Amino acid sequence: MSDSYIEIQYQNETIQASTDDGWVTEEEMIKESEAQGEALRAYKLLTNTFPMREDCSWIYPEEYGGAYIDDNNSLVIALVDCTAELEAEYRALCGNSEKLLFKDAAHSLEDLEAYASSIGQYAEQYAITNYGVDEEEGTVVVGVESEDVKKFAAALCQTRALSRANADFSIPVVVKESEYAQLCATELIGGSEVSVKRSNGTYSSSICIGGKFGGKSVIITAGHAMNKGETVYYGGGASSSKLIGSTLYSRCGGGQTGDFAIVEVKNNYTATNKVKNINGASSTVKGVYSKPPKNTEIYKYGFNKGYAKGKMISSNESFRVNNDGKMINVTGMCAVQMESSSAVAGGDSGGSVYTYYSLDGGFNICGSVSGFQSSTQTMYYSPLIYAENLGFSLK
Repeated sequence: MSDSYIEIQYQNETIQASTDDGWVTEEEMIKESEAQGEALRAYKLLTNTFPMREDCSWIYPEEYGGAYIDDNNSLVIALVDCTAELEAEYRALCGNSEKLLFKDAAHSLEDLEAYASSIGQYAEQYAITNYGVDEEEGTVVVGVESEDVKKFAAALCQTRALSRANADFSIPVVVKESEYAQLCATELIGGSEVSVKRSNGTYSSSICIGGKFGGKSVIITAGHAMNKGETVYYGGGASSSKLIGSTLYSRCGGGQTGDFAIVEVKNNYTATNKVKNINGASSTVKGVYSKPPKNTEIYKYGFNKGYAKGKMISSNESFRVNNDGKMINVTGMCAVQMESSSAVAGGDSGGSVYTYYSLDGGFNICGSVSGFQSSTQTMYYSPLIYAENLGFSLK
């Protein structure tokens, strides 16, 4: 690898949808995920030691280069200038887990994320679709629409050539041909889980999870699908018998991290801590795991496409999207590589994203569906920690 490394990746072949229809039993889902339980425990212990900023992003130690789960379900921790003493320190932070491996990191995760964040400055000039960090490879990854891939890479090379004295010069960047994500709320007449009625139609989305907020019973859904104060209905109708309540809080873009809404539940509806899986059967959520490490098994359920699964890619991703004719940056998101290019679609916004955490003996909610890039099979979700930071809690 050269001192200044930029790699360009084009989509040379069509990504094929999985032929696996995903209909497995809950027992099989648990078996797939429980092997990662010890690595997830170690990662949670480790990240619990990291201070947190007001926007719920972690402040990493200067030597920490990231972490991910490998094919043998071990947690691999990357450390800058890794030594036996550092390894011992991190083993202790991880509860002396037996499923730990260490490797050298060329750059700290703090530096990688700071550089990834700086990519946003190019978004008005080039068709940048997303940007974030690959903790397994130790690279900054930038998605760009095909017509701007070479132009953006050339501009980035020029900028870096002028800053050889800066540490940023040596940070490796992978520029990938990509497309803008589609927000997963859609205009429907019926067949939805929850909806709002506006002058130009009915907009539908999905429920993430239920809980408490400010002493009120609430549900979490997608912020881009619900505006504060809007009346929310169950299904696609707008009759008084289907009225759930009104939106207490909503955010998506506008300089704030995440994409979620909090809706008060009234009338004859009851918010629960259950999520749908497999054939639409329900499972009880035992806890919250907002930002699992890379390669964690992740599940999703939305009313349109139902159940789907994938693996965690990144826990701090930003993507660009057209929302009602305006390009916005949605930051602080998590990215998941889904198994199918048809795993997520309009109406799945706000749906449940969850994993199985064996130490809790059950499923943990991660967050709510936000957007999807079908060409790369990448789903973005808003981690639940943002709602928790405002005072939301599971039932």
